[in-house]
Amino acid sequence: MSGKSIITVVLLLFVATSLAYFISQEAGTTENTTNDKAAAVETVNPEAVVVYYFHNIRRCPTCTKIEELAYKVVHERFAEALASGDLIWKVVNVEEDENKHFADEYQLIVQALVLVDYRPETDGQWKNLEKIWDLVGDEKQFFDYVDDGIKTFMGEG
Repeated sequence: MSGKSIITVVLLLFVATSLAYFISQEAGTTENTTNDKAAAVETVNPEAVVVYYFHNIRRCPTCTKIEELAYKVVHERFAEALASGDLIWKVVNVEEDENKHFADEYQLIVQALVLVDYRPETDGQWKNLEKIWDLVGDEKQFFDYVDDGIKTFMGEG
């Protein structure tokens, strides 16, 4: 085997290994953030405000960062409301058959953080916190925006 052939084989193996590693990391990250966090909170109170993080199957690093930050805001700043069942965190893949209706109901175009009020007096009012995309690069502004949005939506702000 010539030196050129050996280098070609080594480079192809390197590329294949790198690609396999990248794919496994992406699949693992998406699966863990979705499954672990979705399982963390189940519907306790059907008359609650739900914070939905809606996503597609394929997600970019920004999409997963938005989910991570939103999760932190909700769980750090609203721990009491989560514990009482007045606030619920849910992660939903809108490309799964049973969840496709959400895209129409909440006019979703991209991944989104949507607040839905299921309390009887609100008649299912909802709000898409659309600025999350603009604020994802600034954790403090992102936290404050989501915090204010939830408090206002729940009638606390």
